[in-house]
Amino acid sequence: MKSIKRVLLVDDDPMTNLINEKIIHFTKGSSKVGSYLNPGKALDYLKKLVKNDSSQFPNVLFLDINMPEKNAWQFFDELKKFPKALLKKCKIFILTSSIDQEDIDKSKTYEMVNEFISKPLTVGKLKSILFSS
Repeated sequence: MKSIKRVLLVDDDPMTNLINEKIIHFTKGSSKVGSYLNPGKALDYLKKLVKNDSSQFPNVLFLDINMPEKNAWQFFDELKKFPKALLKKCKIFILTSSIDQEDIDKSKTYEMVNEFISKPLTVGKLKSILFSS
């Protein structure tokens, strides 16, 4: 199984982030997992990495759709402004409780989204992601 060096979780539910972090560590999926409850602060962090040390940019990003301040679509619109070469090195997954077909369809309009995954993240889903990376 492949290991991913850096994972970023963006979800406004702290318990979800904690559980997902534990699952990632349990499967030895990553040596470094960061999380943000606020998508705006996650974007600020990513911008800082682009400016100061792009080698630390996450290899995998899990993003919830419905969050306060910015939703996933607004997050992606900001992320489009990042260097394309950097985004190509990052696999982006929507990880959400939404089962709305409109959300699924909309996710397909964003080239940077690798997959739409329904919560919860499980060891099986994570292993599937790691094997396909």
